[in-house]
Amino acid sequence: MADEIQLKEMVDQLARAKDIDRKVVVEALEAALNSASRRSHLNIPEMDIHLLEEDDNIIIISRRTVVEEVTKPGLEISLAEARAIDPDAEVGDEMDVEISPAVFGRNAAQIAKQVVIQRLREAERGVILAEYQKRVGEVVSGVVKRESKGTVVVDLGRTEAVMPYRERLPGEEYRVGDRVRAYLIEVRETTKGAQIVISRAHPDFLLKLFELEVPEIYEGLVKIHAVAREPGSRSKIAVSSRDKNVDPVGTCVGMRGYRVQAVVRELSGEKVDIVRFAPSVEEFTRNALAPAQITGLEVDEEAHHVVVVVPENQLSLAIGRGGQNVRLAAKLIGWHLDIISEREREELAVREEAEAAASYDFLIAIPGVGEKTALALYEYGFGTADDILAATPEELATVPGIGPKTAVGLKNKVAARLAELAEQGLEAPKPEDYMEAAPAAAKKGAEGAGGATGAEGEEGVEGAEGAEGAEGAEGAEGVEGAEGAEGAEGAEGAEGVEGAEGVEGAEGAEGAEGVEGAEGAEGVEGAEGAEGAEGAEGAEGGEGEEGIEGAEGGEGGGEAAPAGEPGSEEEDSKRG
Repeated sequence: MADEIQLKEMVDQLARAKDIDRKVVVEALEAALNSASRRSHLNIPEMDIHLLEEDDNIIIISRRTVVEEVTKPGLEISLAEARAIDPDAEVGDEMDVEISPAVFGRNAAQIAKQVVIQRLREAERGVILAEYQKRVGEVVSGVVKRESKGTVVVDLGRTEAVMPYRERLPGEEYRVGDRVRAYLIEVRETTKGAQIVISRAHPDFLLKLFELEVPEIYEGLVKIHAVAREPGSRSKIAVSSRDKNVDPVGTCVGMRGYRVQAVVRELSGEKVDIVRFAPSVEEFTRNALAPAQITGLEVDEEAHHVVVVVPENQLSLAIGRGGQNVRLAAKLIGWHLDIISEREREELAVREEAEAAASYDFLIAIPGVGEKTALALYEYGFGTADDILAATPEELATVPGIGPKTAVGLKNKVAARLAELAEQGLEAPKPEDYMEAAPAAAKKGAEGAGGATGAEGEEGVEGAEGAEGAEGAEGAEGVEGAEGAEGAEGAEGAEGVEGAEGVEGAEGAEGAEGVEGAEGAEGVEGAEGAEGAEGAEGAEGGEGEEGIEGAEGGEGGGEAAPAGEPGSEEEDSKRG
């Protein structure tokens, strides 16, 4: 009985110590005793051992078969012995015979012990595996035990976890005995048992740290929508609030920044940007790229692509060091971002206009292609001869107004047109030809009152600013520095008045930015003829120009030959 009580106590103690089910311990002990009985070098017969749990004890029984003549003592029992236990026993019946633990002896006990330890270890691994599988996605803490080839082994208490080199924070060093917190990313079964993988570089580790530091996030009042992270350097998180009275950004920052600083310290100084989430892509993009100022956005919903236009002096701020700011913003939004300056946007616009013009001029010259078809082809990406020839008839048939037969005919006509141009020693129109005719600089324009800069080769009035009393036009060949006349309010943007037939008392139309002279006229860009102009000497009209009435010397005006009347021979020759 003492042995039985000790066996029961042993089972209970093992179950408590290993935190495993008591039934598992009993099964392990059964397997151990059966293994010991099968060892041929022991002085015990092979037996079929079972443990029978009763209310207050555990007994060891040997299950045997009733036979007439016993050949296997541990597995068989004679009919006479069986009937001594049970009078109704018959040959072939199975009987349970109780045996004492002392039957096994010391050597068998040692073997049984080893088997029990092995079985219990396997059972414990299974329990730990199940426990930590439920904790995947949580933050765990432990003590650094050792480091091997860049992999850090962390003691979690009941088991060990590994942190591979790729999951470490760059530049972070770990010493034996250091306590670390990490994100549990995986539990996998290996030949050596359950292996727990943890990480300090995972994006969700940042999210979990904020949950621990900010109660409003844990409670669901503030929500983290997205996390973008470059471990050890910089991160961005997008947050929103369910309560309009709660500022999500301020909540995460905390009083004097203590909440976000706690996260930064845990991440060894990694910078964290907290961004206000917005359902609109445009607004979310602006928030994600802050503090850079954005002047324009071009959103392609289908391609999930955004072109961000910023001032020239904000370009480096928006892109960030090594492109880090825009990379993190793109990860945060989940869209592809391209950042360009205003100047680059203007150059692209000029290029697009030139491509459209070149495409239109080429397509409209093809027989049977009208304006509507030419524009449709360009919009669908078939703006050049190469585009059309490379496309299949089925692809061309996707353009409105073009069927399969028309597509085949169009390809033939394009090939014929190229051959025709080649015979003439010409090429299809190129965007570069149109860009040379209308350079990007001319497209930008002057943005002040007047201020028009003369086009290349034209002599025009530079810097006309519209002031009362024009200041001495010098020379008949373009008034340089003319600052407007009385009532002339800096005309901004007008480009070229051809064959002007007299501007009577012109009062500088608002928005006119330069009058470029017609044929023969040497171009007055930005000059505003107005009442009271101070005697432009030798003013030049365009071909057929009948003079400028009213420019008869205004305030402080010098003398000038009335426009339209014969002047000197020199002036006549210039007018010619």
